Amino acid sequence: MLRRLFLSTIVALAVSAPQAFAAESVDISPIPSLTLAHALAIATLHEGSIVSATANVQQAQSGKLAAIGTFLPSLSLSNQAQLYGPVGRVGNTFIAGTQVSAQHSFYYNAITANLSENLFDGGKDLADFKAAKETISSAKSSLISVFNTTFGQIIQSYIALANDQQTIMAQRHLVHMKHQMAQLTYLRYHHSLSSRIAWLQSKQQELQAETQLISDFQQQIKDAKTLLRSIGYRHPPALIMHVEPLPPPPVVTKPPIKVDLNDPAIQSARAQIHVAQEQVAEAKAGFWPQLSLVAQYNWLGVDLNKASAAILDTKGSNYTFGLSLSIPLLPTVTTVAAVQSAQAQVQSRFGAYDNAWANVTSRRLANWANYDETEQQMQLALRTEHAAREALDLTIDRWKAHQSNRLQVYQAKSTHVQSALAVALTHNNLQLAQWEVFRAEHPLSFSRRLLSAAQNEISLNQ
Repeated sequence: MLRRLFLSTIVALAVSAPQAFAAESVDISPIPSLTLAHALAIATLHEGSIVSATANVQQAQSGKLAAIGTFLPSLSLSNQAQLYGPVGRVGNTFIAGTQVSAQHSFYYNAITANLSENLFDGGKDLADFKAAKETISSAKSSLISVFNTTFGQIIQSYIALANDQQTIMAQRHLVHMKHQMAQLTYLRYHHSLSSRIAWLQSKQQELQAETQLISDFQQQIKDAKTLLRSIGYRHPPALIMHVEPLPPPPVVTKPPIKVDLNDPAIQSARAQIHVAQEQVAEAKAGFWPQLSLVAQYNWLGVDLNKASAAILDTKGSNYTFGLSLSIPLLPTVTTVAAVQSAQAQVQSRFGAYDNAWANVTSRRLANWANYDETEQQMQLALRTEHAAREALDLTIDRWKAHQSNRLQVYQAKSTHVQSALAVALTHNNLQLAQWEVFRAEHPLSFSRRLLSAAQNEISLNQ
């Protein structure tokens, strides 16, 4: 019953509003409109927090590559080519296996290759790699959380602008009817059927309705600016004032209040705990000895005439090969401080994890409470609109039977328009509540669904 009443109300409002606008002299030039998918696409590409969170993921992935590099051997090459002039002494000498005269210049070329491989460093490289993996996991979960927060704000701003549109439509209708009521009251006063104070009161109501319409337009501009800020639209071609109808929200059923561990905010906080724990292991590695495999090859060449030929001379080349062991006999203050700092960071991350858990729980409870309250408001609004419609029909019948005047008909119409507007606004608020509940209960599905809509919009506009 309530559903049929709601549908009939929406149809009646959609049919009656254009007819009321046609009778008015006020006109508004076309203004760009916006769909939710388009708004999400713009935010995906330009919104500041999303861009920053995406960069954090890329930075974390680079950190993983750097951590992998610690397991690989390091190789470095250095070259020194130099021309030595005569020193003026008499006699010969050997440089890199080549006999040179002290009275003649010669070319000297040295190429050194150093190879080292870390064999053991107390688990620092492994801890660094694990921390890098957990950092990526935290960054990805944080990105999903940012998506959900930003998309939730966009939907809220979007519905606020949609409410402004419907409010202005209804208010323009009311202004038109208040004008008609003022004219009827003046005619009744002119024919001594009403008092002058009644006419002045009706004129005052007309002015109040026009003032409210101006206030509604100002609120629409504010909400339009809020929507543009929420999607990161820095240089819009015009102030977007109109939005298309919101797609229907997913169906939600009320489950037992139980925090989902897959919530991205909780996942990110948990990954940050693991990062801090690996940083403790990384700091403790400073107490352990370090064992490395080192090798060096020196390519030394000398030529009396040109530098290119000196490279081909290998008589003085040599190499070294061995193990390098470094034992910290006395732990430094820096290592102890690093361990204590890392342990304190673990405790801090546990506190952030508890806060994330509490925030998710409280948000779910608040969203469900808001949803239940909005549902009750919807039922009340539907009943109020149904009563206003019946009163309007009865007033029209009485007017046709000459038992009521036209002024009372306009008053009944005004009451019905206000009740129909309340239904439309409550319906939008109920949609917002459903989206918020869906976001709280299924955060991953929420982000996937809206990201898919944004990506489809981006693909269509490429």
